[in-house]
Amino acid sequence: MTELQAEIKKLVDAYVAANREYDRLAFDREYSFRLGKPCSPQQIAALEETLGKPLPPSYRAFLELYDGFHGFMGDQHLLSVEDQEAGWVLEELERIGDLFEDDDDAENPFENGA
Repeated sequence: MTELQAEIKKLVDAYVAANREYDRLAFDREYSFRLGKPCSPQQIAALEETLGKPLPPSYRAFLELYDGFHGFMGDQHLLSVEDQEAGWVLEELERIGDLFEDDDDAENPFENGA
């Protein structure tokens, strides 16, 4: 495990523990979440090819540990590599991207790989 991966794992573990405690105190129950299995180097390479640029080192380290985080924040997810091309994701990106067309001053982050 690299130093960056160790730091990412430490942060994820702390986040998960804090969320469990918050759920217990605020709702008297724990909401479900799921961390994905590590991505393969081939999956990461395919994602970078799709995006047309290398992944940021911290996101790459995250994917090398966990392929996505279902329930990261309530019903919000950190997408898995496979989710990147899922129909529901592409539809949502298009919907959100359309919001930037109404504002001439706003730069659409989805055109730059966000």
